[in-house]
Amino acid sequence: IVLMLATAFYCLSQAWGGQLALWGFIVGWVIQFWGHVKEKARPAFLTDIKQTLIGPLFLVAECYFLLGFRQDLEKDVSVLAVSKRKALRFDQ
Repeated sequence: IVLMLATAFYCLSQAWGGQLALWGFIVGWVIQFWGHVKEKARPAFLTDIKQTLIGPLFLVAECYFLLGFRQDLEKDVSVLAVSKRKALRFDQ
């Protein structure tokens, strides 16, 4: 499935590369902010600029975990993330 999607994306990008990239960027930001509204949490980069560097690292780690690598690390990170998110909600 991933190969099929990658092939389809490649073919579309050859025909409409710039438009596809722009719309992907716009849709990605809309989904991102919708998620923050749903969570009732501000985007972290609004309070700490270092978070803009952590975001891409987070995405890479999530993809890594989705592929099944280092499930022990995923479990540890998830426990820490949940506890930190709960602490932030109580501080607000």
